[in-house]
Formats: sequence, structure tokens, C-alpha cells
Amino acid sequence: MAKLRTLRASTPGSILVVSYNIAGNKRDYNHARTAHVLRSIDADVIALQEVRGETQADNLAKELGLKTIYGKAHQNLDFGNAILTKFTVGETHRVELPSGSVRGNRKNFVAVHMTSTNPDRPAADRSQEFVAISTHFGTYKEQDDQSGKSRGPAQVIKKFITEPARNKLPALLCGDLNAEPESVALAAVGEEWTDNKSGPTFGSAKGLQKWQTRPNSGPSTKRIDYILDRGQKVYKVAGTYSLTYEESQHASDHRPLVALWVPW
Repeated sequence: MAKLRTLRASTPGSILVVSYNIAGNKRDYNHARTAHVLRSIDADVIALQEVRGETQADNLAKELGLKTIYGKAHQNLDFGNAILTKFTVGETHRVELPSGSVRGNRKNFVAVHMTSTNPDRPAADRSQEFVAISTHFGTYKEQDDQSGKSRGPAQVIKKFITEPARNKLPALLCGDLNAEPESVALAAVGEEWTDNKSGPTFGSAKGLQKWQTRPNSGPSTKRIDYILDRGQKVYKVAGTYSLTYEESQHASDHRPLVALWVPW
């Protein structure tokens, strides 16, 4: 994180982003611990998954001094995704995604238009609108790759982001995609979004490979959480960091993934 913070401080107009599945529905969810982890990152945009209701999202936002947008993503429970942000909020959207094959609960994504400011740009060009998406994909079986079902969430998001109102705007896609990098689901996402794997990775837990985010401890950790971008030559990802087990304080079975988005 130290290198990201240094780069952020020296890059006007940069945006620090975090994606975090907070496991807010678990019995051992701890608000104070989760808020502490997020406060230590001090992100401009926070994409949360597995949020147990709008109240849980609002409580985190109030403690961090941020605005919050929540979207329910379950048929029966008040349970979903949220975006917390420092920026001015414009349009908000809550869009349903196809259900996975395992525990076929409804999924969704929350998309927020927001506006950042770069003080180093001319006055007429200081504001930049962009879109941030927080999502949680369902889990798919091997036969879903053959049928094409596992490509469903990526196709819905592509249709949304390429609509005329958004097609030229820079955008971020953040979330728990329940799929590893070599999966069919991720290949479908990659048709429209950049994974930034070739960028620098500033840290990983001891004994674990780069980019891995879940579970929070042990050598079997898998990478299923992502921050992908569609920068449109306005922004680009300059670096990423997956917090270590110690840094994330056992707050979830996922580790927060952080990225710095900088002007092109």
C-alpha cells in the first residue's frame, strides 16, 4: 500500500478504488473491524459485496464520511452490493444478472455515475464523469461453460456499459466474480474490460501468489475478486494491491483488492 499511497499523492486526479466482499451476512461479521480496514485504505470509491442490507452499507458510509448506493440482490433476504464514494453522485442503476447454477439466488450489479475533479487540468476540463460498478456473480458448473450460461453476466454488463449514455465514459468493474482468471466467465468479461494483470503488484501474503484474494488465509487461496477497467484513454490502472491477512484483520473470508486509477 505504501507505494500506491506515494503514487496517489504525486498524481493529481488519481482515484483509489477498493473491491471487498465483506461477508456481511456471516454471524461473525464485525462492523468496527470492517470499518477499520476500509478506513486504513482511505479509498475514493469502495465497491462492496455481500452487504446485509442498506442499513449495513449506510453505517459503514457514515463512519467513513462517504455517500452510499445499495442494491438488493437476493429474492428473500435484504442482501446485495453497494458503492461508497467521496465523489458527486449522478445516475444510479440496479440491474439484475442471470443466476448461477449453484444456489441459484438472484444476483445484480449496482452502477453509479459519478464525477471526479482534477485540479491540474484547465478550469473547463477539471471535471470527469465516470461509471463504477459493484457486482457479485453467481457460481457456474462446468456444463455451463459449454452451454454458454456462464457468459451471461458479462453479456448483461456489456449491454449496459455500451449503451450510448455510457459507451464513451471511463468505467470500473469491481467485485466478487466467483471465477478464476482462466475461466470462461472471465474470458467473457475480458472482451470488454481490462484485467491489468501486467501492471505492477505491490504485495501479497507470505506463501501466496500475486493477486490472490480468497479465502483470507492458507496456501489454497484463489483469485476470484477483481478490479477491471474500461478507461477509454481517460484513466488507466497504475498499480494494484491485495491486502495481506494481517492487514485485513480477519474481517472477511475475502481480502480487499485495491487499485489506483490515474489520468491517461
